[in-house]
Amino acid sequence: MVKKVLIVILTFLGSIATGQDIEVGLNIGYGGYNMSDLKAMDEQFATELPFPAEVTDNFPAWWNYGGYLTFGISKVYRTGVRLQYFSTGGKVSSRDYSGEYEAVNTINAFSPGFLNTFTIYRKKGFELIINGIAGLNFSKLKISERLQVTDSSSTSEVTYHSTSFYVEPQFGFTYSFLYFKAGLTAGYMLDFESKLHTGDGYTTTKSNWSGYRIAMTFAFSMANLEKEKSKDAKIWE
Repeated sequence: MVKKVLIVILTFLGSIATGQDIEVGLNIGYGGYNMSDLKAMDEQFATELPFPAEVTDNFPAWWNYGGYLTFGISKVYRTGVRLQYFSTGGKVSSRDYSGEYEAVNTINAFSPGFLNTFTIYRKKGFELIINGIAGLNFSKLKISERLQVTDSSSTSEVTYHSTSFYVEPQFGFTYSFLYFKAGLTAGYMLDFESKLHTGDGYTTTKSNWSGYRIAMTFAFSMANLEKEKSKDAKIWE
């Protein structure tokens, strides 16, 4: 599935990669993640253990990272691709004089998608933008258990996967300077949750990355580079 998505993205880029209005950017963001099934799983698991335990982490909001590549189609419209990485997790633990137990559930996702940017206002390097993003979340959940009793210990680990479709509208602003562009966006990812599975089959538990997103972006703009070159040429004429 991942290879098919990459082929589609490369084909798309090849069809529009003309001209010099290219923008390459990186972002760092923060977001909340729904994960209602996984949160409920941790809480239920803590009550079913044969000894007292508590949920010490339950899939909190966390940082995410990514990058994008877009091409200018017109003065107000850009299109391209984005790749984002998300992670969060939960933990159930117990400790007393006789030993220690913990179950750590870590979930992450690589999220490629198509990015469309519309400029709704522009003045002196400042732009107000609306982004529309749609793509796939390729998620992996790893559940690791460890039990320590006096001098003996045991561990176990199992991994699950899921693939889900998402859409993410955003609103933000950017400011251009020299060859670069910096900005801030805020939006909401709507993840059409998908069942987690192993090679043995599907579970009833779903991954769900839905939640708010805030991000800072920093980009290199070929369009800005060409503008600066034009300024230099006029100075020396």
